[in-house]
Amino acid sequence: MRDRIDIKHGGKTAVLIHGFPEPIYKNSPLYSYFDLEGYSIIAPYLFSPGFKLTEDAVIKHIKTELNGRRPGVIVGISLGGLLAPALAKEYPDAKLVLIGTGPYIRPKV
Repeated sequence: MRDRIDIKHGGKTAVLIHGFPEPIYKNSPLYSYFDLEGYSIIAPYLFSPGFKLTEDAVIKHIKTELNGRRPGVIVGISLGGLLAPALAKEYPDAKLVLIGTGPYIRPKV
């Protein structure tokens, strides 16, 4: 995966989950905001070859990248906003922010 991980020593951690198809780049306003506020940032890339995009796989991957840290903020944008609530269940003290997120994914019929 081409994750964006910017770990600062100590302090707060933010998880930024992108939408389709663009990852969150370090020069994005959202990334810059959390960086300027002193957060360590975990921004996984969900569309790497061979990565199976399932709720369980995303949560497992993010928890691995967190490496024992507890996020203070979980942000989901578009598709990422459909995955963020599942991660927030694992970290109920984290603030959950959803941006441009629909109510559900409609399965193919």
